[in-house]
Amino acid sequence: MISKKISTKIAYIAAICASINIVAITKTSTANAASLSIANAGFEEPIIGEGDFTINVLPGWTLYDPSNLTSASIGGGEPIYGVYNPTADVYFNEAPEGNNVGYVYLTYPPGSGAVGISQTLTSLLTANTKYTLQVEIANIPPVNGFTTLNGFPGYAIQLLAGGTLLTQDYNNLSITEGAFVTSSISYLTSANNPNLGKQLEIRLLNILQSDGIEINFDNVKLNATQIPEPESILGIILGFIGASLTLKKKNH
Repeated sequence: MISKKISTKIAYIAAICASINIVAITKTSTANAASLSIANAGFEEPIIGEGDFTINVLPGWTLYDPSNLTSASIGGGEPIYGVYNPTADVYFNEAPEGNNVGYVYLTYPPGSGAVGISQTLTSLLTANTKYTLQVEIANIPPVNGFTTLNGFPGYAIQLLAGGTLLTQDYNNLSITEGAFVTSSISYLTSANNPNLGKQLEIRLLNILQSDGIEINFDNVKLNATQIPEPESILGIILGFIGASLTLKKKNH
């Protein structure tokens, strides 16, 4: 028979091993965090001079206009979206990342509808994964006599899979003129999510909710972190509790 002293040591080692396994799972989840590829995430393409902007040219991104609101305006050469290289009199630090920012510029009345830019990624929605989308958003101030830039039309940051909305920040942040703020949204997938295997998509929208015409975006990031299944963690925790109770019993 195994002596009381040896049994106590075995129980103690089991408890330590359970603790190590829990720590290992946590570290593995962190280590498995990956930054997903986004084309032109900082809007640095194309290269343009300070104060310049492109007109409806934005490599890697496409116009999102479900109501076809902008067709006549684009046909007439009016700028709707593109990249803009702001100067220091617009934003003190010019851009959060690189030189350029993206813009969505709409001269329609509030309530006309949402328009923006979107990108479908090569990455697919996977099970037991936490997705975190971060975007810098700015409220452009009226500069160089452009008083039409007064106000802020409101924004939406959306994460989708296969065209299905997973999560969004719908104008939740208060943004003062001339400032950038970081919008961060997260979504955790289950093992039986109906959208698994579908392509991820990012949308950055001007929602025309109130007065104002332009929104700037920059430094788009999407991270994916694998999360252990709840059953795995529960099994280890129960094993740790059992080993601890055995150790306590042996010590008495």
